[in-house]
Amino acid sequence: MADVLSEFAVMVLLAIYYIIPAYVANGLAVVTGGGKPIDLGRYFRDGRRIFGDGKTIRGFIGGVLCGFLAGIIQMIIAPYLNGFIQQLIIVYDFNKVISVQSQLIIYTTPLRAFLLALGGLTGDLIGSFIKRRLNLERGRPAPLIDQLDFICFALLFGYFITPISVEYIIILIVLTPVIHLIANIIAYYLKLKSVPW
Repeated sequence: MADVLSEFAVMVLLAIYYIIPAYVANGLAVVTGGGKPIDLGRYFRDGRRIFGDGKTIRGFIGGVLCGFLAGIIQMIIAPYLNGFIQQLIIVYDFNKVISVQSQLIIYTTPLRAFLLALGGLTGDLIGSFIKRRLNLERGRPAPLIDQLDFICFALLFGYFITPISVEYIIILIVLTPVIHLIANIIAYYLKLKSVPW
């Protein structure tokens, strides 16, 4: 039982490690944002804004850049992390799938980091577009759309470079809403967001 739990814990850590560029991009788009909205104030044919004032050119570019830089940091620490994971695999005799996936996940490439960050913020834009179509104003909560829009597109974009297994995708889809909520509450108390969701 302990071995199974240890194996699952390593899978969770690997899944989070894989998606870090998207998490960083999504979180820091708020910090780097401001300025011109990405839709340039234009309206869709339904008479509502395309994305709204919350999605800015500077925030999008800044978020993608920060996510990319996070991936570069991952590249630097990869050899150290890989050694640690391989030790765990030997000690706990994890299955070979984890061993193969850990190699794919730990060795982040610049292109994968860029695509995860770009995918995350593209998904966030699409989520914002859907919210505007549902007549939800900026800052209004939209359960699941708020939490899963960016992760689904990040996974889609990243899959072209590193096709991770279904287990890792499920872990991320289940964990992300919880992590997203905690991050938003922290951002709210740091006065980076006007609402805690």
